[in-house]
Amino acid sequence: MNIVSLIEKYIELSIKRDNLNKIIEDAEKKYNYEIVEGDMAFYLKDYKIEKGYNESARRNMEIRDQAKKDLYQVEQLLTPTHETYMKSIQSLDENQLKEALIALSIKKTDIERLNEELINRRNWAESKGEESFNNHNIKEEQEYNHIYSDCYYKIKKNDQLIRYYESFVNNFNYYINKNNEYIYDVAKKL
Repeated sequence: MNIVSLIEKYIELSIKRDNLNKIIEDAEKKYNYEIVEGDMAFYLKDYKIEKGYNESARRNMEIRDQAKKDLYQVEQLLTPTHETYMKSIQSLDENQLKEALIALSIKKTDIERLNEELINRRNWAESKGEESFNNHNIKEEQEYNHIYSDCYYKIKKNDQLIRYYESFVNNFNYYINKNNEYIYDVAKKL
């Protein structure tokens, strides 16, 4: 497996990990909210509402527990992937590092370009949606709102990818600079 493919796998697993952590956090927040609301309903002797909050709290704990199981599996895959990445990057020579850096930079730039297109499309959908709303065309407005939401979701997902690619680009720059400093130090000693 080449280093860029390994990094893509690592990024994919890292994003899954981040998303599962967010699901766990959200489920715990909802659980706490619903427990408090359920307790308030109990004190107000509204047992039907209390039962609804308790049931919702239980479902959120099931969501959290499943996300924790999934997170454990992702981390089991992520750890050896990270170890393989660290071994691989240390075994690369400067030219291979530069090639990987270029490939990662191109991927990051491609995602940034896609985001620009999505931002333009989202802005277009927003203005068209407002026009449709002003013209009382609800069906058309809903279509534009769907396009807007779809673009928003993709932009957010791409922003996450960009952050990971940036960290790897910075990491590769570090290794290249470190390698150049080492070569310079060796040359000075000669």
